[in-house]
Amino acid sequence: CKILRKRAKYRHYFERETAILPHLNHHYLVRCEAIFENNAEIYIFMECYDNGALDKLIAKEKRLSEGLAQRFFRQ
Repeated sequence: CKILRKRAKYRHYFERETAILPHLNHHYLVRCEAIFENNAEIYIFMECYDNGALDKLIAKEKRLSEGLAQRFFRQ
């Protein structure tokens, strides 16, 4: 789950992201399952990735090999 705090300054970005995310469907992208919001926050529930979060892998490994990075960032 991705939790975003609403700030009036960034409201248009949140509106655009929450409008676009549910419609993205590509085998290299993590799918957005649901979006909920309250007065202060937006909750974006995304498909579960089998091996955990990418940021945790980077924190653990400190750096990714070029081949592994290409697998994650290929478009």
